[in-house]
Amino acid sequence: MDFWEWLTAAAVLLGLEVLAPGAIFIWLALAALAMACVAFFFAGIDWRWQAILFSALAIIVTYLGRSWLRRTGGPPDEPWLNQRNRQYLGRVLTLNESIVNGHGRVRVDDTTWKVRGPDLPAGAQVRVVDVDGSVLIVNPADPSMVSQPRPR
Repeated sequence: MDFWEWLTAAAVLLGLEVLAPGAIFIWLALAALAMACVAFFFAGIDWRWQAILFSALAIIVTYLGRSWLRRTGGPPDEPWLNQRNRQYLGRVLTLNESIVNGHGRVRVDDTTWKVRGPDLPAGAQVRVVDVDGSVLIVNPADPSMVSQPRPR
C-alpha cells in the first residue's frame, strides 16, 4: 500500500468514528495516519511488513489512547446535559394545575410542563419518575395522596 491508500484508510476510519462514536475508530485512524507517514518516507516497504506494523501501531495507539482517556476523565458531570426533561427525574415539584383524567401541568423553574399521572389537586407535591417526550410522568410525593376508589 502506498501513502495515499493509508491516508484514505485513515479518513474512512475517522468517518466511522463520527458515524459510530465509541472511541475505537479514532485510534485505528491514528495508526493508519502513522502508516501513511511511514509509507511516505519508506516507499519500498512490503505490504506484509506494513500490515504487521499497522497491527502493532493499532494496538499501541489504542492502549495509550484508552489509558489517556481513563486518566483525563470519566463520565460527564452532567449526563443529561442536552436532555432537559431527563434532568428532572427524581425531582419533587408542585402541581400548577390539577391532574384530571391523568393529565395536568407543573411549573418547573421558568417553564410549564405537561404531566401525566394519577388525579391530584393543584398544589400537590409530585415526584418525576419518568419522561415520555415532553411529558413528565409523575407520582405523588406522598403516597397517601393517591385517591382511593369509593366503595359502591
